Amino acid sequence: MPHLAKEISKYKNAFKQSATKRKAISLRILESDLEKIKTKALIEGIPYQSLIGGVIHKYVNGNLVART
Repeated sequence: MPHLAKEISKYKNAFKQSATKRKAISLRILESDLEKIKTKALIEGIPYQSLIGGVIHKYVNGNLVART
């Protein structure tokens, strides 16, 4: 059984590392949209890349709700 606990711990650690890994991408968006994002990020006091990443994360997890 001690081997099983070590294996489980190993896989948990591997998952945690892969779940928080970040990947750099290149993305083309409208210049006006980028300026608006930068403005909103400035108001929020966060880097604009973090704002974009947060929006993407919310969208892929189903937590981004459209206004009606």
